[in-house]
Amino acid sequence: MTDSSAPDDAAALPLDPAPSGAAERATATPPHFADGTARSLERGWIAASRFGGLVFFGILGALGSAFLLVAFALGKLGLPAFLGAGLVLAGVVGVALLLSVFWPKWEYGRAGYRILPDRIESWNGLVFRRAVSVPISRVQYTDVKQGPIQRHHGIATLAVHTAGTMSSDIEFPGLPPALANEIRDWLVSQTGSDAV
Repeated sequence: MTDSSAPDDAAALPLDPAPSGAAERATATPPHFADGTARSLERGWIAASRFGGLVFFGILGALGSAFLLVAFALGKLGLPAFLGAGLVLAGVVGVALLLSVFWPKWEYGRAGYRILPDRIESWNGLVFRRAVSVPISRVQYTDVKQGPIQRHHGIATLAVHTAGTMSSDIEFPGLPPALANEIRDWLVSQTGSDAV
């Protein structure tokens, strides 16, 4: 004979009561983005990265050229040294500018992220690969960053800061701004803290 006073789902009850709100978070249906699917960055990331690289190496080339011109004008460099240094500078900056155009497209195919109900993962890098997997329980706070170039291309970066070493911090570049904010809000609800 069974005890009718015991609830039917007594076996499913935890032995230790969960902290306030933890049971609701644990049983809540994960949002659409926390389904474990590997996702690529938004294509706007390619254009934003290209623009950033072109501006950086363009400014570097202009500064190098100005330095050479001033050194030549002040007589610190003779004509052969000036021409040789100018050719080397032009070659280095030219290769850097070409890489700024092609590198983001190559890296785009090797960068992505995955969000699971209990952890977040990110990977990137073409030559030097980096893959980070962080349990959500270690998340301390997040930032959604969007500079003018990212705004122009309709993307944002979600930075997730964790407990422990800096190498376990994780960034999700190239997200749609609405999704970056949605993930940030979800992380706040999972940790139960406004510090996220």
